[in-house]
Amino acid sequence: MSVVSEIFYDEAVEIQNKFESTGAPKGLFQVARLAHLDTLLMDEDLSGVVVDSNTERTARITAMLSSREGAILPVITAEYNDNLIQRLMTEKTISIDTTASGGNTSLMTLVEDDE
Repeated sequence: MSVVSEIFYDEAVEIQNKFESTGAPKGLFQVARLAHLDTLLMDEDLSGVVVDSNTERTARITAMLSSREGAILPVITAEYNDNLIQRLMTEKTISIDTTASGGNTSLMTLVEDDE
């Protein structure tokens, strides 16, 4: 869920639409207006919050979350113009050893001629 001010709402909806056009399930990325923030913070299904800047809004969000019953929820904030999306993504790399699988081992030792 992305909660944005009126200034960025249309842009956030465009991102949502592009996300869904890539085949992501509808509803996986949602957009809400900043006016709904308090209600969303009290939702019992909430499992954490990412705040795009370390402002007074962060303190308010933290205070609201700490007043909730139940589990302690994380609040992730940006420091030093950090790119928060990198904290939410995971990269997976798969390497296949072609020598072990009987592949063409000469491909591993190709040298490019400078001539």
